[in-house]
Amino acid sequence: MFDAVFDAVFDALVSMVVAIVVAATTAAATAGSLPAASSISGSSNSILPMTLVWADDTELGSNTREFSGVAVNEDLQRLLVVSDDDRIFEYDLNSDGTVSAPPRRSISIAVGAADTEAIAWLGGRTYAVLSEDFGVAVVADLADSDTTISTQNAVTTRTTGFAEVDGRGIEGVAWDVSSPLEADGYPPLWAVLEAPPALYLFGDEGNELAAVELDVGITDVSDVWGAPDGTVFVLSDESRRVLHLRLDESNTSVTVLSDQTLADPPDGWNQPEGITLTRDLSRMWIVSEGPAPGFYSIGVYDR
Repeated sequence: MFDAVFDAVFDALVSMVVAIVVAATTAAATAGSLPAASSISGSSNSILPMTLVWADDTELGSNTREFSGVAVNEDLQRLLVVSDDDRIFEYDLNSDGTVSAPPRRSISIAVGAADTEAIAWLGGRTYAVLSEDFGVAVVADLADSDTTISTQNAVTTRTTGFAEVDGRGIEGVAWDVSSPLEADGYPPLWAVLEAPPALYLFGDEGNELAAVELDVGITDVSDVWGAPDGTVFVLSDESRRVLHLRLDESNTSVTVLSDQTLADPPDGWNQPEGITLTRDLSRMWIVSEGPAPGFYSIGVYDR
């Protein structure tokens, strides 16, 4: 009886959040404006090209359309990859950072899911999973036996205020562990808008804590990862770059700390979609669509 009541209440909450986000996005699109943000200044540094490993659908055991986001769980030494058909694939990591295929499990996303684009690990078994269509992140605690994100393990939702419009929306989320916890007991969430590229920091009620236009020579942004010191890494698909950024004290501009260039096809990335790093910044993973139907790329780079 309690489970049935909880399910109904949680589903109603998700539906209400989605409706609010869609309405807010429609209004913003009609107004033709985004929150004001300052341009970016800073320096860039050259680095070595990323090492890329291709694997086909059979080797990865994914049987999915595309990889869209990635998170590393350092506590469990696992890599979690999300696909835009609303599934998570969890891989054990080898000592060199490569994945052990096939995945140890596939997890369906049954709550607030529509074009899943990102996943962010907080600690332990807690993750945020982003729906681009709704601009809503579901926070879930995943036990080893779980094969579905449902009302049983989803603990709360976070809204960004941006639903997808004309194929463009929020592409990535990341926890800002350097900030105090919000009222719901979780840190604020970084989020990136695909185009025009912009970086936001949202509180637990969808309130903006920071908004910065990413005017750093990139045409889009496909994911974001938050470092423990409050800096962020952003990934650009179209520009094939990884930028390490530091916000100023007013949260209205950023400095470029490093600028990494990814190789183009056929020897490099086809469509880089997700990025994650270890907390000490020593290792980085990127996931990509392609290079052909049934093929996906998981790259690991020791920095």
